[in-house]
Amino acid sequence: MHIDYAKECFLARETPKHSQPFTHQQLVELFIAEAEFLKLVDAIGDEKLSSIASTIRATAKNKYAKVTPKQKYALAVALLERYKTARAVYAAAFYVTEDVMFGEPDRC
Repeated sequence: MHIDYAKECFLARETPKHSQPFTHQQLVELFIAEAEFLKLVDAIGDEKLSSIASTIRATAKNKYAKVTPKQKYALAVALLERYKTARAVYAAAFYVTEDVMFGEPDRC
């Protein structure tokens, strides 16, 4: 996933115009099955979480398999416990700081 796409989706759901904003949990669950986020889960070093991440990776190869809400929830909770906010999780997934990910664009 491209960092700009992730940022746009995040910001659109963090402060929507016509509905309630997403919670930190919902924002992380939104892209939890993406490779960048699964790498973060593996970096935590918990065997059970890595097993869930591995299962999610395998679902991408099987058209009948689906990532369950419980799997998304478990991984999102673990990432939020480690990084504290959804913004921090997204930034860590792309190996940048929150300021780089969500800061103002450079102006010439």
